[in-house]
Amino acid sequence: MPAATSFLQRPADSHSLMAIGPEQVINHVLGRMDIGDIMPVARVQYDQGLFLVRRDSAFETIDDLIEAARERPGDLTTAVTGSAGFDDTLVGQWNIKTGAELATVPFSATEAISNTLGGHVDVLFEEYGPARGLIESGELRPLVLFAEERLPILPDVPTAVELGYDVTLGRWRGFALQADDSEEHAEQLFAIIEEAAQSDYYRRVEEENALQFRSELLGPDEFQEFMVRELEIYTTVLREQGFIN
Repeated sequence: MPAATSFLQRPADSHSLMAIGPEQVINHVLGRMDIGDIMPVARVQYDQGLFLVRRDSAFETIDDLIEAARERPGDLTTAVTGSAGFDDTLVGQWNIKTGAELATVPFSATEAISNTLGGHVDVLFEEYGPARGLIESGELRPLVLFAEERLPILPDVPTAVELGYDVTLGRWRGFALQADDSEEHAEQLFAIIEEAAQSDYYRRVEEENALQFRSELLGPDEFQEFMVRELEIYTTVLREQGFIN
């Protein structure tokens, strides 16, 4: 928030950009900032998350987990990063769509993994990239993917969509100008970002971090439309969770 405050207090200069993600949407919904103060320029990345369990978990499939969570609502725990953040919202949306209530336990990223492996929580929510090594070693087993299509590298892991649950929230990353800057400047900056995103160097960075599967680049207009949809989803879920009235 200090960085955002500093950015918004400066005069619009047509080249100072703010890195944005779901946190800005959440802060708007919680009344901590007004997202109308920024102008979306480019969404560069769009990650995909998974529910994962340790190798010896009793939950062999996502159907096993759903059945147990419906029988014992709130008893099963999911490790997430932070509270009232992106992870919490995704689990909340999953609970709403499936009627299979999972409780969330906030940790740091490393604590979330270690507590899952140690058997202190039942499920881990994490993006594919950070969990890739533990998936490949067999220490973590993915149960369901939150995206529109299966990952080519995980062809046996079903998506929530194909199971009948419209849960596709992903952690995204983008850039914004101040709202009172010009649309012309936004388009000019997007052209620069677009060129950079198409470079061989950036493509390698994407693949190294497993971000190549879903990261369709969005320009100012498409990004604005995407943000509107995100606001609707986060408002609905955070209200259902009791974070807002």
